[in-house]
Amino acid sequence: MVATTSTGAGWAQDFLLIADVHFDNPHCKRGLLRQHLDMAQERGAGILIVGDWFDAMQSRDDPRRSKASLSPDFLVDYIDSVIDDSVAFLRPYAENIVMVSEGNHESAIRKKVETNLTRRLAKELGVEAMRYSGWVQFRIMEGGRSRRLVNLYFTHGSGGGGPVTKGVIQHNRRAAMLNDAQIVVSGHIHEYWTVVNTVHGINGAGKPYFFDQLHISLPTYKEEFEEMEGYHTEKGRPPKPLGGVWLRFNARHSAPGRISYEALRAE
Repeated sequence: MVATTSTGAGWAQDFLLIADVHFDNPHCKRGLLRQHLDMAQERGAGILIVGDWFDAMQSRDDPRRSKASLSPDFLVDYIDSVIDDSVAFLRPYAENIVMVSEGNHESAIRKKVETNLTRRLAKELGVEAMRYSGWVQFRIMEGGRSRRLVNLYFTHGSGGGGPVTKGVIQHNRRAAMLNDAQIVVSGHIHEYWTVVNTVHGINGAGKPYFFDQLHISLPTYKEEFEEMEGYHTEKGRPPKPLGGVWLRFNARHSAPGRISYEALRAE
């Protein structure tokens, strides 16, 4: 549960949503990441990390390991080193971090090496560790009373995205089982898009209702594309959008509880 207080018409509150940072990979755009985290701190914005904070592909038995992707800083005590590096980087922002959740890179380490990177990082920072998917509830307070409850469902994501559909079709699959979510956030495919589904239902008093269900696919902070050569070029894969997403709650009306939400690209 995340509580935030509206001051009425004109009020706004931001949350920074990020995923697929792959922080320990040399291709991580750490400068861009720091810029966005600094902006979140300045705005008093909460930060939600939705999986794959770590790259963690250089352990001894990982078939994806590559000398070119291993920083010299991590040559000794690999797992401990990548955790220590992340803790040092994120510690100044710990008070803003709402949660950090597991992605497929972290779950692979948990299965292979039997250590939980996400939980260890969260413990060092004193923040909430979440599993691969879950819920975050935003309670909007006004005048000392709860005026609006917004349910956010997150999942790190699944599938390959698709060169044409870019994974947009997944939003319909998720919408079919998430009737109580106002916001659905995913990552994994390194794509940025937003889609709105308007949900129609009926409450316990027999009154029909409508609400907009906002689906957000988060981009990445890992720049792997090389124009002239490299794995992605050989496979015909395009460059991917970089950055995060601002989730903004607004009170545009004077009526209590009239809270809207929108997604804005952080680039």
